[in-house]
Amino acid sequence: IHAGCRGIVEEVDQGDLLVSFHNIDEPRFILHKDVGCLIVLKPHEGIDRCDEKVIDEAASEVSSEGEDLRAENDELLKVRRRLAECLSRSKRSRSRRSSSKM
Repeated sequence: IHAGCRGIVEEVDQGDLLVSFHNIDEPRFILHKDVGCLIVLKPHEGIDRCDEKVIDEAASEVSSEGEDLRAENDELLKVRRRLAECLSRSKRSRSRRSSSKM
């Protein structure tokens, strides 16, 4: 299966997908851990006809949403790092204060 290969989800089983890909004779199982590598589009009348424009627009929308989520995730990671640094400084400060009281 190569990038850009299109198919139809035939079955969902505990997060794994059975997909019939175009130009491939046998349906293929996609494991749950690999589903993130796919762009899965909701059923739409244009997609049933393999309307290139509809698919490209949907893929572009998904890609844009993914970029937004990545940017949001990056910001959250920065906040997490800052909080971890503050917590670490606070613990060191408390540790120094308690050791100086002895």
